[in-house]
Amino acid sequence: QERLHFAPESREADLLNTVTEEMQRLMQLINDLLNFSRYQNGLQKLKLAPCSIETLLEEARARYEGQAQEQDIVLMLDIQEPM
Repeated sequence: QERLHFAPESREADLLNTVTEEMQRLMQLINDLLNFSRYQNGLQKLKLAPCSIETLLEEARARYEGQAQEQDIVLMLDIQEPM
């Protein structure tokens, strides 16, 4: 990618960005599948620990925000305070 020089708004630059994004998604999927296989085969153990639901939801929102914006979708979190 460093060797390729396209005008920022060109079709080629857009295609290159799309390919880069899809490669990253594919790598994440492969890593997730490898981890799942390790868990299934007992090679890796899950460690249960407390976590913040708010943090998990914010990370999920951040992960899909770009895709949502491309489709004019606004992702919002409305988290109520604990009782």
